[in-house]
This record gives sequence, structure tokens and C-alpha cells, in this order.
Amino acid sequence: MVDALPLERRAYPRRAAEQWGILFHLASGHSFRCRFVDVSAAGARLVVPPGMPVRAGQAVRLESPGPEGGAATVVRVQRETLVQVGGVTVAVRFDNVPGPSHSGPEA
Repeated sequence: MVDALPLERRAYPRRAAEQWGILFHLASGHSFRCRFVDVSAAGARLVVPPGMPVRAGQAVRLESPGPEGGAATVVRVQRETLVQVGGVTVAVRFDNVPGPSHSGPEA
């Protein structure tokens, strides 16, 4: 029997963050404009263009007008959100987060 996943995957509280930024995709060497949806101390949820070749486990770098920036790892990609939000939803975990949350719950 498989246990149901908890509704909340984050170890830290999130806050809404309707702002634009740049996501540098290290695997392709390209930058993509992204929209921050929400942010926590450990990571962020973003919306990226549908053509971005992103996969879970890939390294990225975020640039934003706020403190939400730096090296991160993609932990989840949801392409099925394209119709609802106009792009692909991507969850990232910030690489500079210490402690168990870095290897535990997703962003």
C-alpha cells in the first residue's frame, strides 16, 4: 500500500511573490524570463515559457529584483499547467539552504 503524499511539501512557510526574474538554465546555456509565483526560505515556484527544456534535477541560476536569487536545483516540473497559467510551472530548491530541508522536502 502506498501512503498519500502530504499536501504541503515545503519545510518553510511560503509567501506570494508576483514578480519577474531571469532563470539561467545551465544545461542549455540559455536564459529564460520567469515569473515568481511564491517563495520560501528553501525555494520558489516559478512559471517559465513552454519551450524551456527544463527537467527535475537540473541546476539553474535565478536573478530577481528581490532576494530570491542564486544557485538552485529544479525539483519539480509541471507541464500540464500550461493552459491554466500560460507556462510551465517549475519548483526549485535554493542550493544555499542548510540543514535537513536541503535534502528533504521540495521547494
